[in-house]
Amino acid sequence: MSIGTRIHLISLFIILFFWSMALGSSKNEEISADLSNTIDLYRSGRYIDIIELSYNFSFNTIDGLLILAKSYENLGYYNRAYRKYREIYSRFPAYKAYVYYFIAKLLVEAGNPSEALRWYRMSLIELKTIKIGSLKDRNFFLKKSLDDVFKLYSDGKIYARDVERIFKSNGDLGGIFTIAWYYLARVYLEEKSFKKAFFYAQKIINSEVNEYFKIDLLKRIMNNEETIGMFLNNNFSTSIELLKNYDLYYEMIEAYDFVGQKKNEEDLFEKEIALNYYKIGDYKNALILYNKLYHRIKDPDILVKIAYSYFYLNRKRTAEKYLDRYLSIQKHKFKFSYDAFYLKILYEISAKKYQAAIKDTVYVIKKYGPLYDMDKFLYRLFYLLIADDQLQNAIELVFLYYPYVKEDYYKAWASYILGLYVDTRYFYDAILRYPGSFYYFRSIKYINVSKNRIKIADRLYDNGNFDRSLNHYILLYASGHNRDYVKPKIEYILEHKKPYKYLLSLKDLTYYNSFIFRLYTLGLYSDIKELFSDISDFADPVEKYFIYYILARIYYDEKDYQKGLLYAEIISNSLNYLIFLPDNLLKMLYPIMYEDKISMELEKHNWFVDSCFVMSIIREESRYNKKALSNRGAVGLMQLMPDTASWIYKKRVSKKRLLDPEFNIEIGVEFLSYLYNKFPDCCLVLASYNGGPTNVSRWMKEFGNKNFDRNNVDKFIENIPYAETRDFVKKVFTTYSLYKEIYPGRCEQN
Repeated sequence: MSIGTRIHLISLFIILFFWSMALGSSKNEEISADLSNTIDLYRSGRYIDIIELSYNFSFNTIDGLLILAKSYENLGYYNRAYRKYREIYSRFPAYKAYVYYFIAKLLVEAGNPSEALRWYRMSLIELKTIKIGSLKDRNFFLKKSLDDVFKLYSDGKIYARDVERIFKSNGDLGGIFTIAWYYLARVYLEEKSFKKAFFYAQKIINSEVNEYFKIDLLKRIMNNEETIGMFLNNNFSTSIELLKNYDLYYEMIEAYDFVGQKKNEEDLFEKEIALNYYKIGDYKNALILYNKLYHRIKDPDILVKIAYSYFYLNRKRTAEKYLDRYLSIQKHKFKFSYDAFYLKILYEISAKKYQAAIKDTVYVIKKYGPLYDMDKFLYRLFYLLIADDQLQNAIELVFLYYPYVKEDYYKAWASYILGLYVDTRYFYDAILRYPGSFYYFRSIKYINVSKNRIKIADRLYDNGNFDRSLNHYILLYASGHNRDYVKPKIEYILEHKKPYKYLLSLKDLTYYNSFIFRLYTLGLYSDIKELFSDISDFADPVEKYFIYYILARIYYDEKDYQKGLLYAEIISNSLNYLIFLPDNLLKMLYPIMYEDKISMELEKHNWFVDSCFVMSIIREESRYNKKALSNRGAVGLMQLMPDTASWIYKKRVSKKRLLDPEFNIEIGVEFLSYLYNKFPDCCLVLASYNGGPTNVSRWMKEFGNKNFDRNNVDKFIENIPYAETRDFVKKVFTTYSLYKEIYPGRCEQN
């Protein structure tokens, strides 16, 4: 063969090779497109169309086969679904633990619980050794399998011996598998095999499993005459301490009562029983016992408990009588309890004797340390003083107690107040304490942060001093300096702090590293909901973040925005670095909703605000629930009163009409336009939207008719006498600021 012929053949081979690769690539793209179409069909409930598609197109991937099996199952073609599941685990053995679970669920649905039991057992065996994907996936399926088996027993579909055989065959592996002991204890309690029940209950109580299982079993043990004796006879003081650790006050009453009756001394633990009634808020029973006790032992401290009980039963005059009695007895001894002083302070506040309350508070702090709920107490007292026209006393109060404020949110608030009235340097702490709060956003305009701070932050970061560098980076971020550089640094530091490291890890969830996320991607929403339905109560904190994140995404996909937002908010509750959460989570917390309708209405009114401002009101008023009804009669997305709507619309407007989201937005935007023309600042518009324009005009006059520049607006907000209106202004402004942060160009484009 000549060299030329060889070159020609090699060239032809290369062309054929690349042509076949291109064809393969095209085929893969075709498969991907077909799978995407199949997912859309599944989400739409068009299962027959999927089955018909499978006659012309070979479903070779695990995803295609799963969708096909689920389509058969949803139509009640159980035998066909069963065959497809078997095909999946034979072709994709790495996923057989999960597929065994699906087969077990299928067989239960098909009315064959005994055969389902075999597949549950096989699934549990495989789950022990699973290595593919996320361990969280394994734990969810394992917990759900155990719970399903127990439910089959509870429903009378299988016998106790069946549960024993499955759970005991898995051995005592420790860790996640110890949950089987919990279910065995439950089974033996049902079967009245109390010794066995108590044996497994003890194993759970002494293990490292989620507290849910321990608390539930302790309640069940204390509710059974046989097991309560075993538990208390084991070691009474240790048993009581255990109940106390889990705040099981009802169960402690049962324990004391049980031992007292056993010893024929019903008054033996009277004081302890009274205290537990008091702690659970059963003040009537607490009073009965405390009165008996005082007549018997004359302990003055019991008078304080009696006073508190009457106070919480709203019998304040009687409470005051008992408190005065206590104070007169102890006055000669110069010995007062902390509880007595705290109740005295509460009375002084309710009687508007603020100076006496402040004086007593100073004394208590010096003698005993910070008050109960010191942060909330200070917050409440500050605004009571403001409402009583005692601004200077209110400021001095915050300044005096500032060192004792612990919670980050209240520290941010206290810093902000002192920044407004005492020294602008406090604004820096308001920003650092709670990034993303009202106090963070309103403080930004008062600070001056140099770009050179980046060098200081980087030096601290490079030396491993992350907490100090974090503060510098947050101030730089708030000031808008090099955000693209600063934000990744902040996220890296937060990734090493609980719970942010769990939340930030959610952005790394993919189709490949989580089987449950794969199910979500394929649109198997009902299966995921069912998987999570009974296990969210006893999931650990990390698992709960995962559960609520996936459920939030599902409900948003299903256009159930209220539930989607609910689950997103559960994840983010009480997080003081909210602004640095992953974008996908922030967008679920602050979604773009009804934008086209809002924009259309704003355009009629020359864009006096942007669409995000209106969305912020909707979010805080109704959480996007178009059917929202308040106790006061406010209706729909923007919580409009029918009378106000009728006045704006110049016709009678019914509640039913306001439940139409489009009409509600139309009237709401027109009302906002009216308020905007009346007041010079968005925060004043918000105050009038909630508290009424007449009230706001009066408050402005009382405030002094000052020029409402930004500084005066901030002070005006703090002087709003209605707590609901003041909180509403702060919530909506915060939400609006976060919308602008998350959607930078979108909110301000108009």
